[in-house]
Amino acid sequence: MATIDQAAWDKAMQDIQSMQSTLVDYNAAINTGWILLCAMIIFSMQAGFALLEAGCVRSKNGRNVLMKGAFDACAGALAWWATGYAFAGPWPADVA
Repeated sequence: MATIDQAAWDKAMQDIQSMQSTLVDYNAAINTGWILLCAMIIFSMQAGFALLEAGCVRSKNGRNVLMKGAFDACAGALAWWATGYAFAGPWPADVA
C-alpha cells in the first residue's frame, strides 16, 4: 500500500478547494445568464402578443392596444424587480 506525505496531502486539498471555489463562481454565472435569457424571451413574447392583439382589433384601436402592451411590459418589469427576483433562485447571501 502506498503512503502519501503530509505536504502532498495539503497540496491536494488546496487544489480541491480552489477548484470548488471556481465551480461556485461558474455556477453563479450560469444561473444569472439563464435568468437573463429567460427574461429576454418573456419580454420578446410581449411584442408578439402586442402585435397579435393589434391585428385582432379595428385599426382605430391599434394604438391603444399597443400602448396597453407597453404598459403591461413596464408593469411586469417593475413587479419582477420588486418581488420576483428574490424568489427566482438560490442566490448566494452576498447577491440577494
